[in-house]
Amino acid sequence: MFKLIPLLLVFTSSVAFADHGIFNATASSASANTVVQLEQQLGRFETQETQGRYSMSYLQVEFALLEQLSIMAGVPWVTLSPAGAQSAAGLGDSTTGVKYQLTPSGDHGFGTSLGLNVELPTGDVSERIGGGHYGFEGVFAVSKPVSSELQIISRLSHSFSPDHSHGASDDHSHGASDDHSHGASDDQGEIGSLIRPHGEQESTALISLVYATELQFIETAVRGGVAFDHDESYISPIDLIIRAGFNVGKRTTVVTSLSQTIAGEMRTPWTLSLGLTINYDRHAHRHDERHHDHDDHDHDHPHAHH
Repeated sequence: MFKLIPLLLVFTSSVAFADHGIFNATASSASANTVVQLEQQLGRFETQETQGRYSMSYLQVEFALLEQLSIMAGVPWVTLSPAGAQSAAGLGDSTTGVKYQLTPSGDHGFGTSLGLNVELPTGDVSERIGGGHYGFEGVFAVSKPVSSELQIISRLSHSFSPDHSHGASDDHSHGASDDHSHGASDDQGEIGSLIRPHGEQESTALISLVYATELQFIETAVRGGVAFDHDESYISPIDLIIRAGFNVGKRTTVVTSLSQTIAGEMRTPWTLSLGLTINYDRHAHRHDERHHDHDDHDHDHPHAHH
């Protein structure tokens, strides 16, 4: 069955620099696909000095160069609405990446993949839409069928930013101390992205359980990790994610998701999204003919994707 898994993974895995867009993704794919993904996301952001709401329109394209190798790129358009301040809109930080499938996901075996994502500082730093730095993220993804309709997906990643400033000076706070603020400092002012903050280095893990049939899927996931800034470490957001989708054609899936931060640092306490994923995987048809009860997957970025 798992006919939705490729689209699901594509959608959930997307880029995933910490909380980046759908980019904020969840799991990463175990196969290379050609996929176009569109998403509209609404959410709330919080830092020590400001809070508000945002909306983001996100476009991500993944292209399969080979059966096991794909490249991707994602571009967000962001609108920020800080409380008590003027709204701002513009291009957010973009992402590009490459993914290699190590082992295919069979009916009973593990599907695994490795990925490398690069964050590009294309967003406006003065409006706090962009982070103003390059970033790199390594990803290892695993998928394991439990039954004909259940699958476990796991994603491990580590990101770092060589010239990272995270919009703060030496005094930081990650929601646990009055001395620190992870969003901005009094000395440097309000700099750094409001909706895609992350530590100088950050290790993130996600695990999800997916129930999928030929027509729809439901996914429940938990994502969390540890961030490192200078000489200190702290718990990054621990998010509960619920996602559902249904097919509207042979290649198209409509996906909706809700993410809620339940512990750790507050960055985007909640997000709500609605998206459309179109899968052009040239191997999907042959795969369905060989495996009537199972379909391989893709991606995220997202996405992820995240």
